[in-house]
Amino acid sequence: MENMPLELEALIIAEIADTITPEEQVLLNKLREVDPAVNMLSAELYKSLGSIRRETKEEMHTSARKIISMANAIDRSKRSSLYVRIRVPLIAACLLAMIILGITAYNNYTNKIPALAQKDNNATYLFDGESWITLQNETLRLSNNGEIYADDKLLNVPRGMFTRHQLEIQTGFKKICRITLPDGSGIVANAGSRITFPKKFTGKQRDIFIDGEAYCDIASEPGRPFIVQHPTGKVEVLGTAFNINTFTKGSPSVAVVSGSVRMNDNGINTQLGAGDKGIYKQGHYLVQKFDQKEVTSWKENVLFFVNASKSDVENAFESFYGKQLSIDRDFPNGMGRLNIVRTEDEKDFINQLPHRMELNIIKGVYHLK
Repeated sequence: MENMPLELEALIIAEIADTITPEEQVLLNKLREVDPAVNMLSAELYKSLGSIRRETKEEMHTSARKIISMANAIDRSKRSSLYVRIRVPLIAACLLAMIILGITAYNNYTNKIPALAQKDNNATYLFDGESWITLQNETLRLSNNGEIYADDKLLNVPRGMFTRHQLEIQTGFKKICRITLPDGSGIVANAGSRITFPKKFTGKQRDIFIDGEAYCDIASEPGRPFIVQHPTGKVEVLGTAFNINTFTKGSPSVAVVSGSVRMNDNGINTQLGAGDKGIYKQGHYLVQKFDQKEVTSWKENVLFFVNASKSDVENAFESFYGKQLSIDRDFPNGMGRLNIVRTEDEKDFINQLPHRMELNIIKGVYHLK
């Protein structure tokens, strides 16, 4: 994030402090839509501000004045890189007032967000706008009026001045999470995935962010497209069902079960129809037909392979269990047709492989030979 302009950082800080104007909020939302790096910067700032501990008003004044000083030092000509000219000193001044008036509330808010490293990777977490909570049964439903039901229990959704508009699900290893969005669209998130979405859809399009693997069954709303942002691009849909997988970094894939989508990665587009699977790799798309059972059976914790390769099995094991599997023998013609039921026991997975192989666990790596 070293090359991000200070004006953009100030906008996000103003959003955190709830001093952002409606016009500036529209701008910031638009920037997040077109550049995934802005989403990453937002996450970093929310996380870093959550660890701030200040005890005196003098320290608060010093911090806010530093922001103002940094903003004034920026050459105005450099601000043309944003869509509109942002009045950073004004934002920082508002932030100063908010810090003085609301520092206690802010500290109470940020203290409730645990550091990522402190969380259990085998649990599924929801950031509800104020704090991280653990989901027991991995189901989430959002109503049209902004109500959130986690595991069929209505959450007391925070509405304080520091509450964020976005929700986030982080699925733990060995877990899947079923999400119903406010428009009726359904998302099934695979283990080790991250899904970010708004409490309510507003505006002319519906936007979510996916990093990992998810099956999406999107409700059709003519004239209001559904946009799935991911680390290297986006998928545009009007009403369809598809599977998206970004676990292979730099090579996202989309398999369309019904309807059609448009993939866009690094400015390159391709159109996919029902039965098409598009894989983006090294600047171009490979489009091929796919076996629906092979692509989507993971939703029921079953893995099906027509003819699995070693890497297929190793990647499937690692993405679900969060542990490395190394098959230390050759299968030049593939490992054959596999049907594996995923359980929470890693050895159950291994015992379902059709070839008799000896297991050795060396430094946390599961070796089969």
